Amino acid sequence: MFERFTRDDRMLMAFAMQEAGDLGHRHLGNDHLILGMLCNARSPLFTLLAEQGLTLPTARDAARRYHAEHDDESEAAASDSEEESTQQRYDEDREALRSIGIDLDKVREAVRGRFGEDLSDGWARRPDRGPGGRRGRGRGRGPGHRHGHGPHRGCGPDGGRPDDWGPEMRGPEGWGPGGFGPGGPRGPFGAGGPFADDGPWEPGRGRRGPRGRGSRPRFAGPTRSALARALEIARERGDRRLRPEYLLLAIIDTADDASRAVIESATTPEGLKAAVWASLPDVEVEI
Repeated sequence: MFERFTRDDRMLMAFAMQEAGDLGHRHLGNDHLILGMLCNARSPLFTLLAEQGLTLPTARDAARRYHAEHDDESEAAASDSEEESTQQRYDEDREALRSIGIDLDKVREAVRGRFGEDLSDGWARRPDRGPGGRRGRGRGRGPGHRHGHGPHRGCGPDGGRPDDWGPEMRGPEGWGPGGFGPGGPRGPFGAGGPFADDGPWEPGRGRRGPRGRGSRPRFAGPTRSALARALEIARERGDRRLRPEYLLLAIIDTADDASRAVIESATTPEGLKAAVWASLPDVEVEI
């Protein structure tokens, strides 16, 4: 039997999705996955990446710079995806998440049963645009607005907009229950939730996990390729566990421009790859 990501490991996907949304990016890229790895200080990858010079603030800045320089160039190509149906986009993201053990249909049913809302409505809908057809600023973009680290003037206790806060300090929209969107402070991260034992997390995220938001960045093509490659690496090693280290190796192998920009802001892909391989434990192959 092949095991997927552990509960802790799956949180990097939630953090990556949050980072993409906070930066105002339409797609979840491999660069955002690296940011997600840097959000959980409990993960061995957090220490490994830090030893290579990669930290969340510097990596986030590198991702922000890359997208600021290149996103407008990709607008024409990205517009083609607008013609795809919501169901097509939902199906593609469901399969990508299923490869790492996250059942999006179950999350959808849980949200519908508890809150009466369909998670797939407007799935991966393009963010609203500002004047001139350009996207508005995402969280953490623009002068005078730091990236979600503590309360801000005119915001809720955890930095959210006051009008987004419902009962028990959680907004009405987002990915799903609890920290993914609606629900109380504990949500899936509290007692009885699927992520009950997770935390503590990187400063600015807190034990509550990622903040819920209405925007749902869509999986980019290189991200799906990296997820598939991570599975291949695990099978090649005879490892029953899908480790986040395999995902990082897969990202390096995929070598998309965005993730390379983040990696090369502190180290080289070759140096990082060697460090990841050296950190992996021996795998006892079952016969």
